[in-house]
Amino acid sequence: MNSKRFSCFSWVSWFVLALILASHAGCSKSAPTVGRLPDVNTFGSCIEMYPAPGGCEWALSMDAIVFGTIERIRPLSLPAVIPDNAGHWVWVDSCDGAFGIALELNVSVERTLLGEAAGTVTVRIGHEQVGSYSPMPERSGDHVIWTRGGVPVEGGLAKGQKIGLPLHWMAADELWSLMGEIMFEVKIDEMGREGIAFQSVDGDCRPRVPDGVAGLSLDEFAALTGACTAQDAQAAQERKSRMITMWGTRPEAYMAPVCVPRGEQQDGSTNGCNSNSECKTNEYCDLTVHKCRCLPQCNEKCGGPDGCGSECADTCPSGKTCQAPQYNTCS
Repeated sequence: MNSKRFSCFSWVSWFVLALILASHAGCSKSAPTVGRLPDVNTFGSCIEMYPAPGGCEWALSMDAIVFGTIERIRPLSLPAVIPDNAGHWVWVDSCDGAFGIALELNVSVERTLLGEAAGTVTVRIGHEQVGSYSPMPERSGDHVIWTRGGVPVEGGLAKGQKIGLPLHWMAADELWSLMGEIMFEVKIDEMGREGIAFQSVDGDCRPRVPDGVAGLSLDEFAALTGACTAQDAQAAQERKSRMITMWGTRPEAYMAPVCVPRGEQQDGSTNGCNSNSECKTNEYCDLTVHKCRCLPQCNEKCGGPDGCGSECADTCPSGKTCQAPQYNTCS
């Protein structure tokens, strides 16, 4: 009699356990896929030759730093920019050639770490920056797929992913842009502690990863920015000016998709290139069309001519003017 009771109890116990395990298995299958930050590849495309910024210098050079959840990732093809015969970029509404997409992210902000950005922010990533990612995003209808060598792979950004974004407000275009900055996430280490982790960077270019920030919790990072000094703010303003010069003056870099006309990369032009070393002094290799372009000379300047037929970004505070002829002081 006891053995029968034990057998019955054992059978019921195992049946209940099986149901519990099946329930957990079902839950795991229905869990949403979480993306991964793409690596950044800087081989052959380095135009930034500065040391990594300190935490305060990096943070204060932004208009906002947010942490939140990706709600949507949209590939952008048109309107696009296209190089004209003079080497300038012009906007077009159609393209007889290949597209290089830009990305648009809709992110629900859960925490604003610096600046003023709340609710859902829409962020642009220009084609030049998108083209440095590995895996690389490509358009598939209205969706983004992530590929290596044109083959779809696991990884890349995904809807539902938690992400940190250092942002620049592009006032002329009325949009937020990553503008060459590097994304981050929060990871749990072996000790169970949460800490900031930036995109992995390959290559010998300046990685844009700030010193002293990786591994901090979001609370610790907020405390760091709250203790920054006036000297940090000055260094941050200089860094912001450099980033605007390198990324914020070219729409293909900070916001736009690119149209590459048929045969553009095989036109036999004398300024064709695959790396910066193949270009002249004060030029860089634009890998979207493999041509040498004029590199704006705006380092440590608050405005004025950029040496490429345009103007450096005006970084003076409101009510002050960048003073000629050196254009390195505001008054």
